[in-house]
Amino acid sequence: MTARIRTVVVIATTLVACDGQGQGPIVPIVPISSIARDVGKRLGVAVEIRCGFLLGMPTGCLATLPDRTAIPIVVQLMERAWDWRFDGTVISTAPIARYIADELAAAGGRPRDVACAPQIRRVVPQEQLECTLGGGGIAFVTLGADGAVAELELELDPLAAAARGEIVSAARQAELDRMSRALQHTEADEGNDERNDVDDESPDDASIR
Repeated sequence: MTARIRTVVVIATTLVACDGQGQGPIVPIVPISSIARDVGKRLGVAVEIRCGFLLGMPTGCLATLPDRTAIPIVVQLMERAWDWRFDGTVISTAPIARYIADELAAAGGRPRDVACAPQIRRVVPQEQLECTLGGGGIAFVTLGADGAVAELELELDPLAAAARGEIVSAARQAELDRMSRALQHTEADEGNDERNDVDDESPDDASIR
């Protein structure tokens, strides 16, 4: 998918490292637009990036996807050039959905559509991923640290699945709220707010590199 880029506003700062004589190298401006383009290309979707700053240095950034999924990224100065990486393992859930469909078929069940939302997500080890099954039911997938499927549990009864799904969703929302509060705290400390908009095989290797 081709990334579509639309820059909204860029606010960046420079930081001067003095050597006692008032002279010293100037740390280059954080290239938020360039980083946003790279993240958008890697994920294949539009993203909005927000960073918190302390003394002109990024303390944490979030890439927010169109479905409001928040992916934390780390921005670091490497040999006088800024670089970025995902903070943890980021995966596409499409291969996991296909894996679940194959398992259902192998067990002799009727064909079902499987949807694992969000389509792109950060892996939290031992977290349960909730995938809905066409016609009712939920597949609960426990992920390993590398994003591979560690455990699969199928709940085919729609009522029982709905009751368990509410618990999983509440836990996921609590994690997203925690990440959002942490970023807002760093933004408030420095008063910098940087925004950019930028326009995706097997369950054993669903990570995005």
